[in-house]
Amino acid sequence: MVPGRSVRTFAGVASVLIGHGWNPFTPFGVADWDRDGHRDIIARDDATTKLWLYPGQSVRGYSGAPRAQIGNGF
Repeated sequence: MVPGRSVRTFAGVASVLIGHGWNPFTPFGVADWDRDGHRDIIARDDATTKLWLYPGQSVRGYSGAPRAQIGNGF
């Protein structure tokens, strides 16, 4: 993930590793899906077709929040 500053130019901020093992997933979007003020990731596990919410915590790095299944058959 490359943190942004809501501008249309290079952010000038170093990349941050937010996880590993994303290859079997298709990302659906990054937004504040659970309305808690933090950006979250929605991704589909391609092998199981389950849809997962990865809650954000607005920290630079790994989130300690557990993922939640929010759909099936996608």
